[in-house]
Amino acid sequence: MKMKGFSLIELMIVVAVIGILAAVAWPSYQDSVERGYCEDAKGVLLASANALEQYRIVNNGSYASATAGTHYPSQSPVDGTAQYAISTSALNATTYTLQAQRNGQSITLTNVGVKGNWDCN
Repeated sequence: MKMKGFSLIELMIVVAVIGILAAVAWPSYQDSVERGYCEDAKGVLLASANALEQYRIVNNGSYASATAGTHYPSQSPVDGTAQYAISTSALNATTYTLQAQRNGQSITLTNVGVKGNWDCN
């Protein structure tokens, strides 16, 4: 008499193979997600720089009173769950340094286009 179905050993082998594949794939997936968040933050920094330049034109050549969330985005992504906090570390009448921060990582962009830590690795 021929039996149909799977033995417990066959089922456990399949579960083990799936577990090994998941263990190998998960870190790669997480790295891809982190790089995506970083790339989005860079885009928001560039959009923020554009918004600050427009603000300077309207406000007699000064960045001094621009505020995050009002005159430029305060988070990345702009809509949805924040992954990076956007802020300025040196905002005065003639200069600014934008920062996107997450988990100890900081990406920067200055008013003259100097970029810091833009490799997203």
